[in-house]
Amino acid sequence: MSARALTRCPSMGDAVAVSPRRVAANRLDGLRGDVDRLVAAILEGRGATSPQDRRAAFAGRADDPAIARYVDVVRRQAYRVTGEDHERLHEAGLDDDAIFELTVAAALGAAVQRLRVGLSLADGES
Repeated sequence: MSARALTRCPSMGDAVAVSPRRVAANRLDGLRGDVDRLVAAILEGRGATSPQDRRAAFAGRADDPAIARYVDVVRRQAYRVTGEDHERLHEAGLDDDAIFELTVAAALGAAVQRLRVGLSLADGES
């Protein structure tokens, strides 16, 4: 006996059988859409940094060596970020708003990368 959930179908007025796998797939599709909207808001919105700089941080890159090092630490070992890292960024000409935006973009890029790996594994389940 396959596992099926009964759910109400508004257009039919009856309870219909829905596969738990289909329910999970719909939730994953919704999650993907939510993530896409969040990424667009963070990377394309107005801010202290340019969208190009935020997209680069999201992807783990930066032209300035101090920023590139910081982005790498945030993406791979965020617990190691120190006040000295912030001081180096201030010395490179960034204010607190710019540092915050690059931090969020870098962390979000790492999170989305990991999420996509997890979702690809969920898609591969049979």
